[in-house]
Amino acid sequence: MAVPLGPDPARAPSSEQARWLELAAASRDALAAWVAGASAQEVERQLNRISLRSAFRPVRVLLKCLITMPQDADRSRQLLEAIPPGSPFFAFREAVAAAVLAERALDADGWHRLTPVQQAFVAQTRNLPGTAVQFLARSAEAARSGPSALFGFLFKQRDLPQAEVRSACLNLLPQMPDRLSQF
Repeated sequence: MAVPLGPDPARAPSSEQARWLELAAASRDALAAWVAGASAQEVERQLNRISLRSAFRPVRVLLKCLITMPQDADRSRQLLEAIPPGSPFFAFREAVAAAVLAERALDADGWHRLTPVQQAFVAQTRNLPGTAVQFLARSAEAARSGPSALFGFLFKQRDLPQAEVRSACLNLLPQMPDRLSQF
């Protein structure tokens, strides 16, 4: 979250500019508090400085989802859907959705749709181990190469739950019937 430099000190800012700068600073402070690991009450106190009618409402919604993460996935989903694709906060919304909607498992396709910055955010927010992040990156790369490459990658995974690997490979077979005998 970036806040532009203050207005020219030689000219007094309009009340609208001053209010926008105040809300931008409040949004930045709330985000900084969450990043620093502040308690939910402290982040909530910061969020209360952001008007629900302001352009920074999405920041308030996103941080609210993050501080109430494990409690109410349906409410989080509803809040996130209120941020439209045209919003300047939509990329942050996508990262928060991947991080907080626990029932929505991270898969290779979903991971691939995230930018590297979003991937890092999700990995840190979900406390994913490095091996999980590497697996998601490799499986996304294999998925980009097509179903045959993904099948080959999954087929070699011996340290994963074999029932899930088998299910994933089975789902790929209709796209490549020539691999049936290998399966």
